[in-house]
Amino acid sequence: MKIGEFQDAIDRHGDDLATWPAGLRQPGLALLLASPVARAALDEARNLRAAFKSASPIRAPKSLIDRIILEAVGAVSQPPTSAPQSNLQNRRS
Repeated sequence: MKIGEFQDAIDRHGDDLATWPAGLRQPGLALLLASPVARAALDEARNLRAAFKSASPIRAPKSLIDRIILEAVGAVSQPPTSAPQSNLQNRRS
């Protein structure tokens, strides 16, 4: 396993190699034993997870949710601002 594949596995499967798919576990462990860069990448992922876990959640105000929904509904009910019909007319010419 190369360091890029290792980092991708961390990004996809987390920092606990025991939870990685079986085909990645052994190559990941072998790279950890051989590579200080891999150990640093794993330490960074664990530190990041710990930072997120200890952070207080940020709650969005209810008014924000309402505004997002109103904007989404308004965008769906309005015709597009671009002129796709002119593209269609150009194709027919």
